[in-house]
Amino acid sequence: MGATAAPVKIHDTETNEWADTAAITLEAGRTLNSFEMCARALYFHETGGRFPHPVNIVDAFTLDPHDLPLNESNNKLLGLTEKVLAGLARKGKNPEVFQYKYAEENGVVIILMEFYGGNNELATFPPPSTALNPQESGGTQ
Repeated sequence: MGATAAPVKIHDTETNEWADTAAITLEAGRTLNSFEMCARALYFHETGGRFPHPVNIVDAFTLDPHDLPLNESNNKLLGLTEKVLAGLARKGKNPEVFQYKYAEENGVVIILMEFYGGNNELATFPPPSTALNPQESGGTQ
């Protein structure tokens, strides 16, 4: 394995099975920014407009080896979201690479993105009336 990869064992808490895999080092800020930009592009595609406020990303793709409770919490939140959105059709022209689900209720937009058949990311767009101005929150546009 390369200098940025290390062998690890992962535990599937739902099936209680262990598997061998590799952990790689990523630039977390760039990775999260990429997921946010994907979510913003999908929002624009679905609505025809830009979302001028911060977007919340729940990241289950990149794991923090120093914060296992956060990793578990993010995975549980994604699992709950998948159950809630189970009845929605997946969208995307190349589902082996990327597909997503889009839902909007009471002004809240949820986009569940799936990369390569199982690496999921969740983006939530709060109602504009409750979203902070990006300059006030330090968020990105």
